[in-house]
Amino acid sequence: MAEFLIRRRRVVPDSTDEAMFDKFIQPPAEPSRTLDRVPADVFFRRNVGDGIDIPLPFRLPDGKDKLRMWVVGNPDGTRTFPSEAIRVRAGQTVHVETTTSIGPHTIHWHGVEGSPMNDGVGKHSFEIRGRYTYQFTPRDPGFFFYHCHRNTPLHFEMGLYGALIVDPPQGPGYVSALSPATNDVVPYQSEVIWVCGAQDPRWHEFSHNHAIGSPDPNDPKSFTTGGGLGDWKPTVFNITGAVAKDGATVITDPRAMGRARPGQTVLVRLLNASYAIQEYRIGADALVIAQDGRALGVPPYGAYSEPFTIPAGKPFQLTSAMRHDILLRPAAPGVIPFQVDYWDWQGATLRGRAKTQIVVA
Repeated sequence: MAEFLIRRRRVVPDSTDEAMFDKFIQPPAEPSRTLDRVPADVFFRRNVGDGIDIPLPFRLPDGKDKLRMWVVGNPDGTRTFPSEAIRVRAGQTVHVETTTSIGPHTIHWHGVEGSPMNDGVGKHSFEIRGRYTYQFTPRDPGFFFYHCHRNTPLHFEMGLYGALIVDPPQGPGYVSALSPATNDVVPYQSEVIWVCGAQDPRWHEFSHNHAIGSPDPNDPKSFTTGGGLGDWKPTVFNITGAVAKDGATVITDPRAMGRARPGQTVLVRLLNASYAIQEYRIGADALVIAQDGRALGVPPYGAYSEPFTIPAGKPFQLTSAMRHDILLRPAAPGVIPFQVDYWDWQGATLRGRAKTQIVVA
C-alpha cells in the first residue's frame, strides 16, 4: 500500500507561528491509485473546476449581467450550475473518474459513508492534481450531495457542488419512507429538486487558493475580504440555478418550477446550498419523510424518529448543507407557492428572497 504523508502541527496561541498542514497531493499511479478497487456497477466522469458564466436578470454594481461560477463538469455531457446530479441505487458500487481544471481539488460525497481514501476530505487523505477514480457503495437510499473539499468555504460558494441521489433498488419513482405495508418504500409520480443557493459576487473575484496560508485562519482579524473569508454578503439568490430577479417575482424557469397532476404524489428534495440560514414556506401541507439523507422512522436509523407534517405556509429553517425530503399530495388543480428567505449566517439580517411554485394541472 502506498504511503501517504500527512503532517500537522497546531498554531501556538498568541504566537506568530503559521499554520502548517502538508498532505499528499498526487495520488499514486495506476493501477494502485484507487485502493482496494473492485468492478463498478455504475461509472461517471467529472472534471472539477470548469468555469461558466450564469446570466443574471439584473446588473451588478460593476455593470456586469453575469456571474462567473466554477462547476463540476461532465466531460460526456454539459456544464451546468448546480453541477449535474449524480444518481445511483443503494447497493451499487460507484466509480467516479475525477480530473481537475486548475489547481488541486477533491469531491466529498457528503453523507455517504465511503472509505477514508474515497471520502474526498483532503485533510484526511489527499487532494487531486491530475486524475483519480473515487469508489464508494452507498448502503441506504437518500438525498445527499457532493462538493469540493479543498478551500471549502470559497469553492462551495463558487458552485462546486451538485445533488447526489441514492434511489432504493426499485430505482427512480420510489423513495425510502416509513410505510410498513410496502416495506418502507413509497412511490411518487413527480419529483422537484430545490437546491437553494446564494452568492456574494465579491468572492467570485478571488483566486483558487485565496486565504490559504494566512497567518492564522482562526484569528478574527483575518476575516476580511482582503485575507480571510468571513465577510459574506450575498446579493445573488437562486433556486436550482435559476436566479431570482427580486424578492417578489416568481421564478418560472423549469429548473426551479415543478409540475404535477391532481392526485399525484410529489417528492420535493430540498437542499440549503449556501452559507445563509434559509427559511422556507410551502403553500401546502408538507410531510417530511427524511432529513439529511436518513428516512425518518425507517430502520436501521429510525427507532427514535418519525415523519412529521409542516402545515401549509408555516415557516421552517435549514442551515448550510441540510436536506429535507418532503411529500406533497395535491388533490385539486392550482398553484403551490414556494418561498425561501436568505438570512445572514448570524441570523440577524434578511439578505434576500426567492420564489417559485409547483403548478398542479
